Amino acid sequence: MLELETMILSEERQYIVGIGEIGFDEYYLSKDITEAEEQKSRQKYWFEAQAQLALKYSLPVVIHTRNCPEKTLEALKNS
Repeated sequence: MLELETMILSEERQYIVGIGEIGFDEYYLSKDITEAEEQKSRQKYWFEAQAQLALKYSLPVVIHTRNCPEKTLEALKNS
């Protein structure tokens, strides 16, 4: 995430108009239950991290969600 924030703070800031595409996609999860839970966990972590950067720098986000709209709304409420 440091690299993304560095880009936001760089001389190129004028070209950064938003953060995205961020979100949740549970369509292609692993069939292995343990791996699927890890994938969900990573998606949640990165969604929250990017949403926090967007808030910090007053940037809009582009959201992607497939098969989990409730999870997306909940994550937005908590960000």
